[in-house]
Amino acid sequence: MYERTALHGLTPHFDWTESSSRSGHANVHAMNVAEPKFYKAFDALLAAAPLATSRPICAGTRPTTPAPYLSKSFEMSVSLL
Repeated sequence: MYERTALHGLTPHFDWTESSSRSGHANVHAMNVAEPKFYKAFDALLAAAPLATSRPICAGTRPTTPAPYLSKSFEMSVSLL
């Protein structure tokens, strides 16, 4: 488990407080991080990419058109998000 301060240490270029607040999970103060190397690589990408590039990723945007190889039930579940 990573407390929010430890998450910030793992990914200093990502604002976990703002992200959890915007996603409606402001009360989550710890997260199970199974792959810390992934988060370190994610932070390196955030540090290297221009803000205009990384902002949509951090905001949790998703494609608006379904992939042609995904099942219909998956498409329906994504539309509920």
